[in-house]
Amino acid sequence: MRGGIAPHPRPAREIVGLTPRPIDLLPLLRDGLLTTLWSCEAPDPGWAAHFNIEVLSLEQLSGERARWRSSDLDVLLRHAPQLLAQQGAVHVVGYCFSPAWRALVARGGRASHTVLWLENKIEAREWLRSIGMPVPVSATVATAGLRYKRLSRLLGLQFVVQTPVGSGGAGTFLIRREEDIDAAVARYPGNGRWLVSSYAGETTMNHHGLVSPQGEVTVTAPSIQLANLPQAGSRFGEYAGSDFALADALPARVLQSGRSLTARLGERLAKLGHRGIFGIDFAVNEQEVTILEINPRVQASTWLLGELEREAGQLPTLCRHVTGARLGPSAEHISAGVQLVVRHTGPPHRVSHPPRPGVYSLADDGARYVRAGIGLADCHAGEFTVNDVPRPGTVVLPGAAIGRLAGRATLTTPQGQCLTRSGIALIKAFRSLFADRDYAASQRLEERP
Repeated sequence: MRGGIAPHPRPAREIVGLTPRPIDLLPLLRDGLLTTLWSCEAPDPGWAAHFNIEVLSLEQLSGERARWRSSDLDVLLRHAPQLLAQQGAVHVVGYCFSPAWRALVARGGRASHTVLWLENKIEAREWLRSIGMPVPVSATVATAGLRYKRLSRLLGLQFVVQTPVGSGGAGTFLIRREEDIDAAVARYPGNGRWLVSSYAGETTMNHHGLVSPQGEVTVTAPSIQLANLPQAGSRFGEYAGSDFALADALPARVLQSGRSLTARLGERLAKLGHRGIFGIDFAVNEQEVTILEINPRVQASTWLLGELEREAGQLPTLCRHVTGARLGPSAEHISAGVQLVVRHTGPPHRVSHPPRPGVYSLADDGARYVRAGIGLADCHAGEFTVNDVPRPGTVVLPGAAIGRLAGRATLTTPQGQCLTRSGIALIKAFRSLFADRDYAASQRLEERP
């Protein structure tokens, strides 16, 4: 959002963006493809005027920022009938839709088609296995059957248990002893069925795919998912960001397998009726890849991919998702780009002096504000952007994101599971930008066990 850029003209018809995080739909905002943005987190100050849109967020309504789920957007349903009653068809663009939102949109608007049952990890895993895709050894287990001694004989000394539904790593637990199972059940006491899987590898690769309205499939460049970074406030399996440059270092066989499997799955999804964006998470173990799950929706890294696609002279995948533009070839290699999510790790806290969103540089004495900016496209080498910070007076709850940092430099080791010294320094500098009394000190970096 550099000075002098004129606000976007409003589209001729109503196009509503529905998302947990405003930055998820940044490619659409840059192309002027939205008139309204409804979200869980509040957009950064100035977005409404700059992008010429109307905004509404749960954060503004409640004064709180939580670790949002897409279903939390159901709270905004009470505002929808008036919007959908406006003249002309309304196109709702969603990160993903709850059944309630899908039913409402079907009565008064338009949305991309998707296969809802794929959002259930158990059903998706069974389907993947039935069509011969490489998946981890797994089983569906009732809560009463979650016993470490028995399951470890089948799956190994460490394995993974997951709730059937959850995004961004919510509901995913690494199990090494009986106490880990107890902690998972205590966290989700109402969950009756669990997907239990062998541990398939430390590195997670992600591919975006897109099914056109005509059923054609294209596959984009891969990224490495960042996770299990306690310094950033993420635990095992929790999404902490993406790095598109790290994927270039993967073996050629792994890259080819990921691209081929994504294309094959896209063709299968097309036959099931899916249209639009989808994502595939792969576990990488040396030269082999295993499919962990399908995301039949926009992903948390879709906006970052869009920034890199635009730099490569391509129409972003998310814009094609909305406009139905012909696919054309997708670049297998794109510029370096990294996103890092930083979460609140303490008890509920009312933020009084959050950082100013924009472009920063890292100096010996911390982070220095350089200029206004929204995402990676506004960021030069050696800089990083700070976005999605809570507004003054907002109460941040445990696990809530307090900022998203984007830049060109890799911040982790190749597996995306351990921060480098520069990554740790960046997080420390970002946390210190909060001028609240004692807040930065309460967010001390955690040491990896």
